[in-house]
Amino acid sequence: MAKIYLIEDNFLHREYLYDQISNVISQKNIYFDLILINDIPNFIRSLSEKNISDTDIFFLDINLSSFLNGIQISEIIRNYNLNCFLIFVTAELDKSIDILNLRINPFAYIVKENNTITTIYKQLMHTFDDIIQHLKPVTSEKNIAVKSRGQMHIFKESDINYIQTIEGNRYSTLFKLINNEIVLGTTIAKLKKSLNSANLHTELKSVIINVMNIQEIYRKESLIIFKNEDVLTLTPRLIDKIQTFINNHEML
Repeated sequence: MAKIYLIEDNFLHREYLYDQISNVISQKNIYFDLILINDIPNFIRSLSEKNISDTDIFFLDINLSSFLNGIQISEIIRNYNLNCFLIFVTAELDKSIDILNLRINPFAYIVKENNTITTIYKQLMHTFDDIIQHLKPVTSEKNIAVKSRGQMHIFKESDINYIQTIEGNRYSTLFKLINNEIVLGTTIAKLKKSLNSANLHTELKSVIINVMNIQEIYRKESLIIFKNEDVLTLTPRLIDKIQTFINNHEML
């Protein structure tokens, strides 16, 4: 699931940014999990390669008053992920030279004109237009877009372990991701028509499986183990179909 992290230690600026980002993504009808970072040191300690996705967005105030500034935090993030979206919020564009020299590769800058935060709405609209265009699935990329209840949800394909119909509610599906899970208002049948990836097994009736994330298959025990240790239980007959798909996939 795509996440937005807001890293700003000025309370008023943080609350205003939160509200404006919420308004923009609501207008764009696109879903992100918007997360306010209140404890910056603890957040930095929690970062790892596993919990940062290519579709994640980080809004960072350059001039944080914490023990690290926004540029230093962005360096840590880049060490774990080269493709996520780094967006700097700043009143000092001269800092961009330092950022360029460090090869942090930010996606955009949000400028506080005259050191005020109230001029950023149009900048956010433009920035999210660019992000949405960047995330739109095309043949050469590995992002998946799913529309649910009027909102667009965007996933990195490699973050998905499997997608499964919810028993008793065939109009909802469970997306089992590497780090969490989400239920969306769509059907497996609709997803099968829209998904076009050699890594996704779409031939089973009620589940779509990303075979690239499978670690082990135990036919006798009817178990599929994924790389993050998630477990999916299927009948031996269905497991045979998946194994055949994997064997053919490896021959490509």
